[in-house]
Amino acid sequence: GSGVDPVIIEPGGIKTDWGIIAAENLRKTSEGGAYEKAAFAAADGMERMYSGTMLTDADVIAKTIIRSVSAVRPKTRYAVGYMAKPAIFVRKLLGDRAYDAIIGKMM
Repeated sequence: GSGVDPVIIEPGGIKTDWGIIAAENLRKTSEGGAYEKAAFAAADGMERMYSGTMLTDADVIAKTIIRSVSAVRPKTRYAVGYMAKPAIFVRKLLGDRAYDAIIGKMM
């Protein structure tokens, strides 16, 4: 081997400005369109989620990166953040298609 251990960091819900910015852009691009009502509802949900307290602070990702590069034998996969581990379990249990459908309904 090359002496390099690949590591996957799978974040769950991480509290960043991305959700608020995405919600604003979704409203701008869907206003007056056929899907305006659904898009505005999704944007409202994104704003509630990213403004609330349930998502994990972004520093958990930095700490996980440090832990993985400092480990003698790092894990192959680190699932961190809000709902990361349950999401992986559900995806494996149901498969990609059903998982994507559930996530689509949640958004």
